[in-house]
Amino acid sequence: MRATLFASILLIPVIAITAFADPDTSTPRQQLESLDWLAGCWRGPHDGGIWEACYTTAEAGMVLSANKEIKHGRVVMIEFERFDVVDDQVVVVPYPFGRPSVPFKLVKHDKKKRRAEFANPEHDFPKRIVYHRMSKDSLHILVEGEQGGREIVMELKLKRE
Repeated sequence: MRATLFASILLIPVIAITAFADPDTSTPRQQLESLDWLAGCWRGPHDGGIWEACYTTAEAGMVLSANKEIKHGRVVMIEFERFDVVDDQVVVVPYPFGRPSVPFKLVKHDKKKRRAEFANPEHDFPKRIVYHRMSKDSLHILVEGEQGGREIVMELKLKRE
């Protein structure tokens, strides 16, 4: 009886962990489609100016974005982004100033929290891009990396347009 009770006590945590584990078994295409929470136009302050970003839906397996930074009544930076599946992996490719950059792979994805982290540790800036839909009308984007040996962190707190 003691051995059975002891074995039962030991098994309870294993059963609980197994029962509540929520592994992401979705396909890359499903992961991409679940990024639909990015869709819409967003705007917020950035570095003494304004950042605007508009994202399409993930319909047909791709999200596209157009972004611009405005300072002193002028556009000082534009960037496009393409989110799609390449080699069975969700990636985002930024196009700063309209020129293609390197791909960043989806490394963390939480559909429920509407948070997606992309990374390319071999790249200088950025190395990591995090998109997080904080609420119905709030999107935060965190961009991290280094330039010239300095750590750079860019945080955008955008509101729905």
